[in-house]
Amino acid sequence: MNPTIAIVADDLTGSGDTAVQFVRAGWSTHLSIGGADEALSGPATAGVEVLAVTTNSRALPATDAARVIQQNVQQLRAAGVSRLYKKVDSTLRGAFKAEIDAARDAWGPDTVAVICPAFPATGRTVEQGILYVNGKPVTETSAATDPVTPVTESHIPTLLGCAHVAAQAGDTPDTLAARIRQAGNTVVVDAATDADLERL
Repeated sequence: MNPTIAIVADDLTGSGDTAVQFVRAGWSTHLSIGGADEALSGPATAGVEVLAVTTNSRALPATDAARVIQQNVQQLRAAGVSRLYKKVDSTLRGAFKAEIDAARDAWGPDTVAVICPAFPATGRTVEQGILYVNGKPVTETSAATDPVTPVTESHIPTLLGCAHVAAQAGDTPDTLAARIRQAGNTVVVDAATDADLERL
């Protein structure tokens, strides 16, 4: 049996953190420190439901990062993976837009990328499309002075050039999904609480 879900992260911390969440939820999960080629060729993936792949592309120029992501996602799709979780940095570092666009395009023409780098338990929230870290826009944190990939924009729809779906009182998973489908092929969605993430 091939994995049902693939996690594609630009560094090992991201793939590991995300894989742990699936393990805690009861999914059989394999973490690979290499790319999809290495992960899919090993015997450890037999019977695994979730495959976490590390692309080590965080510090690459946007064009190179996009190529790496495209190759990995295409391999995973060809292997029969049916759901893709593209892990992005929770402070927007790395080739953020290039990797999201590459993953979406590689997955297929009708793909909708839903973007929400929120993790309320660690102080990361998305409100009105702005990423906050402990109550401050991300550009007012140390991410703005990252020596390799400094973050210059807190408003994620501006960074990605995409649509935004704001939180609405009374949203259900179905109504939220309908609004996302109508918004475009890349959509930033607000989440300020764990309940917001659960709904998403």
